[in-house]
Amino acid sequence: MKYFKLLILLSVLTNSHLLAFEDFDLDGVEDVLDDCPNTLITDLVDINGCTIKSLSTPHHFDIIIGESYAQEDDIDIYATNLQIDYYYKQFSFQVSTSYSSEDNTNYLVAYYNFNPIQNLKIRVGAGLIIETDFIASTSISYSLDKLNIFGGYNLTTVEDDKNIKYQDINSFNIGLGFYPMKKLYSSLSYNNSTSKYKDVENIENISLYNFYSIDDNWFITLSFEYGVSESANDYGEGFKVGYYF
Repeated sequence: MKYFKLLILLSVLTNSHLLAFEDFDLDGVEDVLDDCPNTLITDLVDINGCTIKSLSTPHHFDIIIGESYAQEDDIDIYATNLQIDYYYKQFSFQVSTSYSSEDNTNYLVAYYNFNPIQNLKIRVGAGLIIETDFIASTSISYSLDKLNIFGGYNLTTVEDDKNIKYQDINSFNIGLGFYPMKKLYSSLSYNNSTSKYKDVENIENISLYNFYSIDDNWFITLSFEYGVSESANDYGEGFKVGYYF
C-alpha cells in the first residue's frame, strides 16, 4: 500500500508539471527557460529560445475573430466574425464571414496598395459577397507625423429578389486618425451609405475605432458606432483579436 501511494504521488507531480508547461511564443521552449520570450512563430530557435535563423518571407497572414453587438429599435443584434487576410507585397486578399441573428454574410475581396507620393497611401479593391453581390472600393490616407486623414468609397451591386427589387449601395466615409502612443491607433469617422431598399433615407453613423498592438504578432481592436439617421442602428460595438505572421 505504501508503494502504491508513492506511485500515485509521483504521477500527480509529473502530470502537474506537464500541465504547468507554458510557451507563449510557441517556439518549443518553456517560458521560464526562454531567454528570448517573443520570437516569431516562423523563427528557428536554440535551446534557450533565441533565434538561430529567421525564415523571412514576403508572404504574410493574419487571422482575426470577434464579436459585435448592435441595437436597432430595441432589437438586439449579435454577430460572430471570422476574417483571414493574405499579404504579398502590395497585394492582399481577404476572406471573411459574419454570422448574426439577422443574416449570414461571406466576403471574398482582393486589394492593391500603392504610394504615389510620400505619406500618401491609396488602396483599391474588388470582390464578391458570396452568391449575390459585387463589391468595388477605393480608399485614400495621408499621414503627417502622428496624424492621418482618410476617406473611402464603396459600391455594392445588389441582385433583386424574386419579389423585391433592390438598388445598388453607394457608401463613403471620411475621418481623422492619430497615434496617442506607439502601439495604439485611434480614429473617428463619419459614414454615409444608401440603403438597398428604395425610398429609404441614407444610413449615417459616427464610429470610433481603436487598434492596439500587443506585440509583433498579437493585436486587438475595439469599435463603437452611433447612429445619426433614423435608418441606422441606434448604436453598436465590436471586439476583435488577431494574430499576424
